[in-house]
Amino acid sequence: MRVHVLLAASFLLSSCVARADVLSPVGSPWPMFRGNLQRTGRSSQVGPTGVTAARWVFQGSDSIDCAPSIGGDGTVYVGDHSGNLYAIRDGKQLWSYNVGGVIGWSSPTVGPDSVVYVGDWWKGTLYAVAPGGMYRWSFAFSSQIDSPATLGPDGLVYLAAFDGQLYALKPSQDAASLVWSFPVSDTGSEIISAPAFSLDGRTLYIGNRNWQLVALDVATHTELWAADLDAEVDATPTVGENGCIYVGTMGGSLYCLTPNGDIKWQFSATAQEGWQAPIKASPALGADGSVYFATQTGRLYRLAGDTGKLMWVWRSETGEAINSSPLVDANGAAFFGSDDGYVYGIGPDGKLMWQFDACHSTGNWVRSAPAMGADGTLYIATTNGKTYAFGGVVAPARAYGDLNGDGRVTVADVTLLLGYLFAGRTLTADQLKLADVAPPSRSGAPAGDGVVDIGDAVRILRRAAGLDGDPWP
Repeated sequence: MRVHVLLAASFLLSSCVARADVLSPVGSPWPMFRGNLQRTGRSSQVGPTGVTAARWVFQGSDSIDCAPSIGGDGTVYVGDHSGNLYAIRDGKQLWSYNVGGVIGWSSPTVGPDSVVYVGDWWKGTLYAVAPGGMYRWSFAFSSQIDSPATLGPDGLVYLAAFDGQLYALKPSQDAASLVWSFPVSDTGSEIISAPAFSLDGRTLYIGNRNWQLVALDVATHTELWAADLDAEVDATPTVGENGCIYVGTMGGSLYCLTPNGDIKWQFSATAQEGWQAPIKASPALGADGSVYFATQTGRLYRLAGDTGKLMWVWRSETGEAINSSPLVDANGAAFFGSDDGYVYGIGPDGKLMWQFDACHSTGNWVRSAPAMGADGTLYIATTNGKTYAFGGVVAPARAYGDLNGDGRVTVADVTLLLGYLFAGRTLTADQLKLADVAPPSRSGAPAGDGVVDIGDAVRILRRAAGLDGDPWP
């Protein structure tokens, strides 16, 4: 046994020299705003069907508007108005990084190397923050930014700004360079919308405040078409499996457009309600292709995706604005927050499943869009600086390093981790959490640095061999 351990140790140590820069892939169910590049806002998991209490609550230092994002190991990332980017796991802060300004609606995006991209609205600067809260690089724009950064299928980082431009940056280890920019707004009006990508990644779609949805060819960064709508577009579009693009306007209309830019159908919530019903929140798509969208009149609609026919509409008792983009789970239930301070769960039949007072009693808002973890945990933030986790599967207590759950830390656990790092094998979010043991914890701080890499494998091996003298988490 001892010989096998030492042989494995030799292999691992040589790997450290050759592959020290290898990081685990994200493998996250929600690494960006709306969950994916098509911005569907849909999870493959089932969300909480009943909520009476939060699983955990994290208190930040200031108001939060942006949506949380999730790393491959289950770490939750969110930013606040004091410029703090937080990395949270199980309700505890792993680290934070301050951008020096304000993080507004610019939700964090987690890259394949676990680098987090987040925008500073006040300074108009995009930051790349490495695991552990280490500054990697920043890129300053000529205007403010409030749109979430997007890591495209080509590896470029896309970001829209208040000068009406969409920028494409090429990130590297310690800097980012401008590849191209395009005037999404020919009048230079600010862009709030984030780009959504076609299924093949060749086209991106983004809205502007010139009452348009614009399609760009990603390879040539030229305009394919611009569809004229009935009002400003602050919402981010979503792309269905049929290739159609769905987007809402501040005039209260939800549009369905073909990939060629033709309007397939238009549903007017304003006409339905008899007064102005602006749509700032982004739509979501159910597994059956139906479209969910919310209005600033406190209503949630569900439409048939192919025809735009109304399936049902739900209205909150308060009638306060819904600026939180809804998330739809595998069963067709929808989850979102409201300016009334409640978080809501609405069943696939349009009936209220639950509501939770996140900040109603304190007079604050829930404008953050939710995110959902691999175990169905719902994450959402509030303007009184709190990030909530609801539901999910609570795993039984298990020792760090015990990836196979046999109650011991052995070479078998190291083998599982090596397969994940070098052979593309899958580990669950709980296993990744248990594997994150380096660097050692100190003074009661959480173990790890938010990244699962070869350093964790070495430390688990040392533990298995009885060589690790550091306090074990």
